Amino acid sequence: MGTWDMYFKSQTFSKTTDQAGFTLIELMVVILILFISFTLTVVTLRGDRARRRLTSSVREFYSQLIYARNLATSGKVFKDELDADGIPNAVGDGLVDVPNGYGLRVYSSSGGGGTEFDRHFIFGDLYINPDLMEYDIVNMEERFTNNIAIEPRLRVDVGGITLPLDIFFETEWGTISFADASGPLSGATLTFVFTDRNDAALRQEVIINKDTSQIYVKSDF
Repeated sequence: MGTWDMYFKSQTFSKTTDQAGFTLIELMVVILILFISFTLTVVTLRGDRARRRLTSSVREFYSQLIYARNLATSGKVFKDELDADGIPNAVGDGLVDVPNGYGLRVYSSSGGGGTEFDRHFIFGDLYINPDLMEYDIVNMEERFTNNIAIEPRLRVDVGGITLPLDIFFETEWGTISFADASGPLSGATLTFVFTDRNDAALRQEVIINKDTSQIYVKSDF
């Protein structure tokens, strides 16, 4: 074999070997691209889960308001008075009553006033006194539903009030009224702001207008 043939074969083998492999820089670029893609995917999935979590909690709260209103307009009856364990207490007469209406009580499990709440339940107002159109804790007003807890990773705040708060719907017409710890509220609207504790940009509102009897959801995403 001549010198030229050996040189030609050597160059061909070298080119083939170079084309078949990756340099260190190329490998690093590929790894970097994969890392960025993985990071973006994780961030997107976390954002989607947070949105679904927020939307689910808002829908549940909204549905409870609509349920309470439907109970009131239908004149739903129930047997009074049960204690926290569902056992008739001394106040109740055991008879079936048509309540003055139904309401949703929102409050903080930590107690006290404030504007941020984490619990709510539907109640039926069976008494005129002492608290008309409010949850009557003194007379063991029957809770129509169990407590529903707000997802801990969410913050729910309603401005301009002092907890606990009652949103009340009168029997037959479903006329809306509001009352907080200080008594009946004169304002026409209440806005419940739901946000993610880790991302304040994720925000939805449930708005109640008692003058127009509207209940609707407003989303910022």
